[in-house]
Amino acid sequence: MLALRYTGTHSIGDVTALGARVQKGKVFLYTQKTGIPVYLPLPDFVLSALEQAPVINERYYFWSGNGKLKSAVTDWQRSLAKVYETAGVPNATRPPVSRHICR
Repeated sequence: MLALRYTGTHSIGDVTALGARVQKGKVFLYTQKTGIPVYLPLPDFVLSALEQAPVINERYYFWSGNGKLKSAVTDWQRSLAKVYETAGVPNATRPPVSRHICR
């Protein structure tokens, strides 16, 4: 959830394939509309949480790298739907967005 919130990608697929794009406390992304490359600093507590995450693959945080990315994304969407349902969030279809990114 922290990676979804603080990377500003708004995409479960981007976060599922997150890994090598995080370097020196920043995540490397391209803006959706213009395709401009951006280095977005991540808060220390997000970096710490990523470091403590179980190692699934040396390259990615949230995907084994086996099979298609689309299949992994579908699995994460299903898992997040259960989290939202358990938390009582009605009609949740998108990950949370950090307010400080939207300013």
